[in-house]
Amino acid sequence: MRRSVLELEFVEDFKMDVVKVVDVKKVDLDLILNKFGLAKRYHIQMISLIMLAMLCNGMYTMNYVFAAEEVSYRCKEDLDNNSHCNPSNSSHKCSEWVYGNPDSFFAYFELACQEWKRTLVGTVHSAGYMCGLLLIGPMSDRFGRKPIAIIAGVLGAIFGILRSFSVWYWFYIALEFVEGAIGDNISPMCILTLESISTRKKLYPFMFANLGFVAGGVTLAMVAWLTPNWRWFLRVIYIPAFLFLTYKCYLDESPRWLLTKGKKDDAITILKNAAKKNKIEIDKESLENLTCEVNEKPFCVLHNHFCRQENLPWLSILFYMAGKLMCAFFFYITYVYTAELFPTYTRNSMHALCSSIGRVGSIVAPQTPLLRVHWAGLPSFVFGVAALIAGLCTLLVPDVAEDALPDTVRQAEALGTSNKAEVVVGQRVNTQVYKIFIFTS
Repeated sequence: MRRSVLELEFVEDFKMDVVKVVDVKKVDLDLILNKFGLAKRYHIQMISLIMLAMLCNGMYTMNYVFAAEEVSYRCKEDLDNNSHCNPSNSSHKCSEWVYGNPDSFFAYFELACQEWKRTLVGTVHSAGYMCGLLLIGPMSDRFGRKPIAIIAGVLGAIFGILRSFSVWYWFYIALEFVEGAIGDNISPMCILTLESISTRKKLYPFMFANLGFVAGGVTLAMVAWLTPNWRWFLRVIYIPAFLFLTYKCYLDESPRWLLTKGKKDDAITILKNAAKKNKIEIDKESLENLTCEVNEKPFCVLHNHFCRQENLPWLSILFYMAGKLMCAFFFYITYVYTAELFPTYTRNSMHALCSSIGRVGSIVAPQTPLLRVHWAGLPSFVFGVAALIAGLCTLLVPDVAEDALPDTVRQAEALGTSNKAEVVVGQRVNTQVYKIFIFTS
């Protein structure tokens, strides 16, 4: 009888513990981030810093277009240089070439009749970027978005400037690969942008920050026009990257990443400082109960009239710019969408893996102009078909526009399905039961 009474008392105490634990109100990070206005000081500063990173990326990824630009050349002995580039004509080879711009990369490394060496620069850069993403992504997930972004940005400046002093072609190529591999901070910067803003507001600042990439392309062309010498061209575009050293003081770590790493106090400190800059108040209880384990309710967020014309350059430019604009939209939306599919603690690793596979296209792209020997429109045709296939493939993936960022594998697996609520509730119960077991034992 005594034993039965004790068992009954234990069961009653256990029930009371269950009630106490379940009644704890957890506050999702998104609810706090949603209180911040994007037009306030904190986010304006953050987006401006990320725009600078995008601007640098816009210059660095395409620097080879101007650095290794082809220039006119001819054989010093003969005005007719066409026969000397024909491998079938071995009777007369040119012993010395004269270049239209002697200060160019093309002339310095004597690349006459070696077009593949010029285009190889772009291919190697993209190959380095592809390999580097497999390193940068996991390091960002392990050590944080902020430190890896800073280190990669500064290394990019170092290797870029070092490349401007190269006196050997293959040494230049090696540095091009290394700079592309560990000198680009765009991946952790993109993830940092996404994780520092609430689900409801994440798209607009991300798209706005990516305007920096467009500005980078414009800046690159202006610098190339002002500095025709390829060595000074590289130095001018890479020196500003040392500004990434100041990000140590002016850019915050992702609070979402900090929470998943158990660094709740650091995340709270960042949120408090952000609230202070924006002159808003966050109640202390919400910060104490802050978590990223629970996702709250998702937020809603040819032919008969026109002949074939060849003398319409304005029309060609119009279609080219329209296609480039659509490609930019697709690229940025895909970047956001890809990051939304994976849980926080592996988000940058998986995002970098997907982006790395995408670099296959960047590796092949610099070689596509060589296809013009078969048909002038073949490079554009290849790009168009690739874009069409990519667009159709998006029909096979789930729509996650109204889903919050997943922080666990279960939440990620439930994206785009009807059982999201069940997974979240089940996860909460399992977490609470585990806490109850620890408490009672």
